[in-house]
Amino acid sequence: MAKQNLISTTIPSAAIILMEASLHTAIDAIAPHAVSLTDKQRKDLFKMGDKSTDIAAKMKGYLGSNPEFTPNYVNKADFDMDYAIPEALRTAMALSQQLNDLIDDTIMAAGSDIMDVGMSYYHSVRSAAHDGAPGAKAIYEDLKVRFANKSARQSTAAAKNEPK
Repeated sequence: MAKQNLISTTIPSAAIILMEASLHTAIDAIAPHAVSLTDKQRKDLFKMGDKSTDIAAKMKGYLGSNPEFTPNYVNKADFDMDYAIPEALRTAMALSQQLNDLIDDTIMAAGSDIMDVGMSYYHSVRSAAHDGAPGAKAIYEDLKVRFANKSARQSTAAAKNEPK
């Protein structure tokens, strides 16, 4: 079974330390100027996506050119500051997403390689245990716990599909 080997490298500890230090520096730089939202706030707030960018630019223009229609409770200076934030952070967000994707893909590839080799070993030790190889049964019994629920689910599903 073990045949994929998606990644075969050692990540130097210096690279990990540099990355983490850089991330701490970035967090420290933005934290005093950023907010953290609750899950409820994230759900309830207006969302300004790519499709809203054009209309937001029009609103900004009209707020400037036709201030007579601006409600008294609207603070245009606050609006202008808010308007600048997404553009200022867009590049940083894209870079952080690239880093997140690299980390996520690397962890996924390594995990898949681990499980690919591990499953080959598991199948080998299972065969050895069934053949009575010395020491194999204890290893098999320890490892099969991971697959106990899967076997139970398959048995339950098979029993449900059997005619009565």
